[in-house]
Amino acid sequence: MKNIDFCAHCGKEYEPNRRGAQKFCSNSCRSRSWQVKQKRNGLLTSGKKEELPKKNEPTASNKITAAGIGNAAIGTAAVDITKHIFTPEPKKNATKEDVRKLSSIIKGQRYFPVKNMALDSFGRKAFYDIETENVIYTFSKY
Repeated sequence: MKNIDFCAHCGKEYEPNRRGAQKFCSNSCRSRSWQVKQKRNGLLTSGKKEELPKKNEPTASNKITAAGIGNAAIGTAAVDITKHIFTPEPKKNATKEDVRKLSSIIKGQRYFPVKNMALDSFGRKAFYDIETENVIYTFSKY
């Protein structure tokens, strides 16, 4: 029994060589169907082969223009402003000015109060000793 099928592109009857896998009567119908599908989807511009640019020749897409530089600057500024507005203060990065303020506070001091530790059994407060790198308990304030 001969199996007769119809071409998916031109509709002509043909006898398939590969049962279930062949949809077109010839290679030309298969390639033409693909081209029509690509044109319909907007992926194929023309039947002509486009000339590729030479290796060191800049193309229109990678030329540096004033408009491109301006757009990049505006985009970067918009992202920085948005990050600055929506980042809460405790989560922001430390700046050089913050480090300078911290070092001026630390200079000349040896003991710093530890605020997240409870009083010991004698009611003394916890302090961090910078020189010995230990936590000590004392009644006196530094």
